[in-house]
Amino acid sequence: MKKWEARPGNRAKGNVGQRKFYRQNREKILAHAQEYGRQLKLQACQIVSHLEVPICANCGCDNLNLLEVAHVNHDGAEERGVAGWRRYGHGMYRAIIKGQRVINDLKVLCRLCNLKEMIEQNFDDKGFKVSYSK
Repeated sequence: MKKWEARPGNRAKGNVGQRKFYRQNREKILAHAQEYGRQLKLQACQIVSHLEVPICANCGCDNLNLLEVAHVNHDGAEERGVAGWRRYGHGMYRAIIKGQRVINDLKVLCRLCNLKEMIEQNFDDKGFKVSYSK
């Protein structure tokens, strides 16, 4: 038997109560997790933008669902690999909130502006220009 395999019978004994609780309260648990993630994102965006109501640094969008904490040099994938943070940015958000992550290389952008900057940075030498209107 491999280390990570459950021993026969252990699964049936172990977390029956937890699985039952989850099945009965699934919607509440998911709603709580979603609100927790939203609050983390809001706090991190407030800290990075130095504003009570965070807005996109380029276009002024204030929809939290569209805002992202963006790396100035677009090197977020490299940083995630080095730091070992989990998906969805919660690890980075928590590090920002706790003061464990410097914020001088971060800014708050909406998804469109972040994508536009990344495309223009990567394809600038090819004469590629992105534009959109509201």
